[in-house]
Amino acid sequence: MRVSQVAFDRFLVELPTPEPGYTPLTDREEVDHLVRFLWEYATPPVLALVAGDASWCQPWSPRRVSWEPEDADCGVFEIAWHPDRGSHAVVLGSQDELRRFLAACPVISQVALLWPRVDIAKSFMKLAENGDWRGAADAVARFARQGSEITVQQLR
Repeated sequence: MRVSQVAFDRFLVELPTPEPGYTPLTDREEVDHLVRFLWEYATPPVLALVAGDASWCQPWSPRRVSWEPEDADCGVFEIAWHPDRGSHAVVLGSQDELRRFLAACPVISQVALLWPRVDIAKSFMKLAENGDWRGAADAVARFARQGSEITVQQLR
């Protein structure tokens, strides 16, 4: 894993390049390094926004929210307001939960990790509003290239 500070408020985490039969998020050692970095980046817990089918994240009791991460593999790192379809948010309260979540996620490019600004309840309140989702988080992480590139951006 390589971490580069690419701007004063942004880090790029690079994992090995995906190959046929190998994705970095299936490599336990790479995931362990990534989870440690993400967990220490800002104050836990972490809130994950999951676009599309969220049936796989039932173990984390997903809640529906109207903000949806666009697919990062398409070059779009936005989280957009979609009250008609929305996404699901799950709370990851430990490093082990984050590790299991990353391993279980079928389309990591449709996930955004948020570090709550104040606490989880206030973040959910902000995500219920049609204002700016950035008020719910101190930082955000987006995954691209099958999880081999992670952009972590400080919002405040």
